[in-house]
Amino acid sequence: MLLKTLLQIALTLIFTSPSTANQPNLNESFLLLGDFNAISIYNSIETLNITSPPSNSIGVYQLDSNTITKLEANNLPAIPSLWYPLDDFKSLMIVNNKPYIYNINETNVVELRNWNNIDGEIKTVYYDHSQNIFYFGGSLAFNETHGVVQYDDLSEQLSTLPFGGFDENSSVNTITKDETTENILFGGSFNSIGYPELLDITFNETITNTTIVKNDSSIIDISQKVPIFPSDVVATGGVNAQNIICPTDEQNGWRLDNGELGSWTATIQNTINPSKLRLYNSASQSHGVKTFRVISYPAGSIMNLSYIDPSDLSLKFCEAFCPLFQNSEVESSLSANNITNNTYYTFTNNNQTILELTNEFQDFAFVNHVDIKSFTVQILEYYGDYAQLDGIELSADGINIYANEQFNNLPSCASSNALDINVNSQSIGGVDWLQSANGDYMYSTIATDELNGTKGMRFNVQLAVSGEYNVLMNTVGCLEDNSCANRGIVNVTLYNSKSEVLSNNIIYQTNQYKKYDVLYTGRLEVDYPDNKPLYVEMTVIESLNGNYVYAVADSVQLQYIQLDLNEVTGEITRNQTVETEESVKINSLFEYSVKNFTNNVTYPIANTTFNLLGLTLSEGAIINQLLINDTSIIIAGDFASPFGDNIFGTEFKPENTQLNITDYFTIGGGSNGEVNYIYGPVDEFAIFGDFDKFTNLTNNNDGAVLFNSNSNQITNLNITNVDSFNSVSGFMYNETEYLTLTDNSSSVIYDLTNNNLFENTTIFGMNVLAALDSNNDEWMLEHEFTKSLVLGHITQFQLAANNIVNLSNDTASIVQGNSDAILNAGIYMDNDTFVVAGSNIYTVVNNSISLLSDQLTLSQNSQINTLLNYKDTLFFSINGTATYNSDNINGFAALSMNTFSLMKTLNEEFNGTINDIAIDPEFGNIIGVGSFSVGDCVNVCIFGNDSTALTIDRTIAGVSGTLNSLNYYDAYKVLIAGDFSYEGDHGYIGVYDTFDNDITMLSNFSTSLPGGVTGFTFADEEKELKTLSDVIVVHGVNYVGFFNNTKYTSISDSINFENGELTNIALVETSSTGFFQNTVIIATGRFTIKNYGLVSSAIWDGVEWTPYTITANNLDVNNAKAQKLVRKASPYIYQGPFPKTPSTPGKLLNKETDAFTNGQVVGVGFALALGTVLLLSGLGFAYYFLSGTSQKEHLDGLKLVGDDKLP
Repeated sequence: MLLKTLLQIALTLIFTSPSTANQPNLNESFLLLGDFNAISIYNSIETLNITSPPSNSIGVYQLDSNTITKLEANNLPAIPSLWYPLDDFKSLMIVNNKPYIYNINETNVVELRNWNNIDGEIKTVYYDHSQNIFYFGGSLAFNETHGVVQYDDLSEQLSTLPFGGFDENSSVNTITKDETTENILFGGSFNSIGYPELLDITFNETITNTTIVKNDSSIIDISQKVPIFPSDVVATGGVNAQNIICPTDEQNGWRLDNGELGSWTATIQNTINPSKLRLYNSASQSHGVKTFRVISYPAGSIMNLSYIDPSDLSLKFCEAFCPLFQNSEVESSLSANNITNNTYYTFTNNNQTILELTNEFQDFAFVNHVDIKSFTVQILEYYGDYAQLDGIELSADGINIYANEQFNNLPSCASSNALDINVNSQSIGGVDWLQSANGDYMYSTIATDELNGTKGMRFNVQLAVSGEYNVLMNTVGCLEDNSCANRGIVNVTLYNSKSEVLSNNIIYQTNQYKKYDVLYTGRLEVDYPDNKPLYVEMTVIESLNGNYVYAVADSVQLQYIQLDLNEVTGEITRNQTVETEESVKINSLFEYSVKNFTNNVTYPIANTTFNLLGLTLSEGAIINQLLINDTSIIIAGDFASPFGDNIFGTEFKPENTQLNITDYFTIGGGSNGEVNYIYGPVDEFAIFGDFDKFTNLTNNNDGAVLFNSNSNQITNLNITNVDSFNSVSGFMYNETEYLTLTDNSSSVIYDLTNNNLFENTTIFGMNVLAALDSNNDEWMLEHEFTKSLVLGHITQFQLAANNIVNLSNDTASIVQGNSDAILNAGIYMDNDTFVVAGSNIYTVVNNSISLLSDQLTLSQNSQINTLLNYKDTLFFSINGTATYNSDNINGFAALSMNTFSLMKTLNEEFNGTINDIAIDPEFGNIIGVGSFSVGDCVNVCIFGNDSTALTIDRTIAGVSGTLNSLNYYDAYKVLIAGDFSYEGDHGYIGVYDTFDNDITMLSNFSTSLPGGVTGFTFADEEKELKTLSDVIVVHGVNYVGFFNNTKYTSISDSINFENGELTNIALVETSSTGFFQNTVIIATGRFTIKNYGLVSSAIWDGVEWTPYTITANNLDVNNAKAQKLVRKASPYIYQGPFPKTPSTPGKLLNKETDAFTNGQVVGVGFALALGTVLLLSGLGFAYYFLSGTSQKEHLDGLKLVGDDKLP
């Protein structure tokens, strides 16, 4: 297949070691039973994404060959609608219609800075690596432009494109680039550009001239300086405060006394919107200002400022504490950064402000647009002996020319650059203009018979740089001076520096409130080399009432749109053209030559073959996708075309600054419906859309096909409901190419290598919601890579299993054979043979499972709960009924393991469930506990084991509730547990005395537990003389802990049982540090371990829980659990002795019961032996033992990890 990959990103990823789960080394293998068809050894939370169901867990994955690694993606707000690669470590995500940078190394998702005032939907993105520019396309609106915006990755500034984007209601759906010409190609739905005048071109022969207008290294400032007068300056301390309105020398700066802090405040003649503040620190190295803040009025707010950090020349922000660096520090930093002439600058505020950093002054730009009438510079810290400033200059946003010349004139300061902005105003036609009461505007009364079209005001402006401007005329309202009855009409004309008319407007001055009129929007150029100003003439032409007119002159304002920023260096390029008029028409395709605009080509847009290609399409065509390589472009969308409707291809040759399309080719003759997506390299790519047929083909399809350009063959992918998906991407895993179609919550994945739909298995599933978009150059050249990045949910288990698996340390082995039933019980027989049971009984030999006998049949929903092997007889209980051959089984039965025949069952009616069974070793009878009734026996019963039936040998009255577990631990003593009552006394643990046929409730045990007991085990199961002071591990469905010396310790703190349960515990031998002697506890079920997640089994080593396994049913971990662990060991059966003292048995046993219910437990065997000792040695010797002074002897050999911490 020619499609090498649908996403292989060249990544050299650096990963830290994953957070692994290091299990103790286990010295034995065992079976794990339960309800699951997949299992994994839980060794890493990064590599196994199996702790949550797919719908609730979204992650980023690196796919490398056959390895899956889950990466961190902190703060990802939602699923991205677009995902675009930037470099080896970074990519761009469009999430909730906002752009974010995802950094693999830093594992975080950060929103692009300064992404403000954007409306509409982002539909496509392209990153130009050579220019460090993002192009965002869609139904966008920004700064009165539409369809597309650009974002400078270095300056972190958003701006309009130099052609003004596209017409209103346009949509840019696809953006790509031809690498040879470096032109950007746009496709979408549009028929004009934002600056349509650029489409009207005059050309023939173009002569380009470059003029150097200055020879020094200074920068032409694009911000207008604001006049500040000495009388408007006050300071709270120091001397020479008025001197620094012009930069001054060291001797005349504003100097504060040693240890003194102060504020410098200036009132401005007119309200302005400031752009930046320039501060001249003291030239001395022994003193100066270190930090400051700026407060604006009337808002009274501390201003947010941006500045250049000398250390790395990066743009920084400050507010309450802004740094001012010493001149020597700046000079040293500029030198270290290889900046010559001690001057560095950058653009900010959407390229409308220049920030300069020199060894004489430092600029601070105002981040927020706020009108100010006055401002304060407050000194917070200083260098050396005292604080001193040698100059303060304030600049305004845009350019303002006031009729009141006082507002235009700077104090008699030496100009920093003769080419900076210069403005003035003058009366024309002999008008005597007067200043208003507050000085904001000028006014004059002119007799009607004197109006000759020459009387008025002229506003002159010497521009700093050329570019696109808005020119506005401001007019004060007539309510301001009660002149509404006498206002008139003025003619306003804008002239360029050659006195050519650029615009002419008639303006009524009858407005009640202040207003502005737009005089002109377009390009204004600096006059070089004469440097003549452009100007606006306002002449009074008509009175509307009476014999005179009351005329007012306010101000003219120039707003920046897109400046020729390269002119700030003084290098000016101009073009002379022999005029030939032509209009460029576009229809949903547009070729943008960056070079034409950046090189100031006079007519940067031409009738290129790509632009003309759009004219061959139907009017109102919609382009959804452009796919390009070195020689071809595929165009897809919703349109009619002579080369094939909705999709076709072109061949081209790059020539100079534009593409030259040389030929066309059809793709199946075109489709009968819209093409929404194309994906892949030009040689072979997938096509998706709302179509079901291609013109040149007879076979129908479902809107999803694969096209091979070399063979011109179209293959149906058999993917349905394509119109429900909103994105297409691709990736590669395990040498297989995949396509994924997504709708933000689910996906359909197609295996392109094997030509079929991908389907989840029991151990591997994928829901890929996004993969890195394939629009990068390397992918288009079909380079071979082995890594892919995808976002969604990938689940991979190590092993498929049918409710049973063999475990040995970190290895899981398949148990061959069929066992579809849930397995609840299991025991080890001998000779490597296990018997397990659920809905039937099975044998497991050499990792192979098979039915014990095909004669056993359980009734529907019946399960085998318990198994016991004793002298080649298999005892088992059923929570229902069954038949063996033709014999009925009633709740409890015994099978011969020699003949595999049914030996006996209960001969009385049985109801309920026997939860656990054990041998009464004294007589070979069976003790059963649970929640059942049979005959007159309820919940606890000793079954006689004669030759023909399981009979009721002994009953005990007064037992209610449920018992779940028992252990015959000493002569006549059976430890029983559950959630039960005996003769009205409720508890969870008790001792059943088979000799007295009586139950003693262990209240001090029960009250220590949080709930009913599901199971327990003695830590030293092989110990012959067990006592209740031994270590006993006990658990319920939602807790686990142990008794040591009758005192309970919980080990459940790091386990969350919500929506889960604990089903079983077992102690397994280890060569690592253990819980008790050389064993650890393994708990099974389904529960959550802190810092890891959901597990089906976990190991307690005496210090902490470590995840061991995780199971699932059809990839759903919440629908599976481990039921039981079956060790390769036979259960211990007490072998005696069984002392009988018929004369006083009750007394001795009651004595022992009293002891252990008070927390001073001694073994039953030991107590009975003590009776014999009393007969031989007298009461004195008995007192020594009963006093409890030798209690410690019963704990000899107990070795617990952290024993000093156990209660």
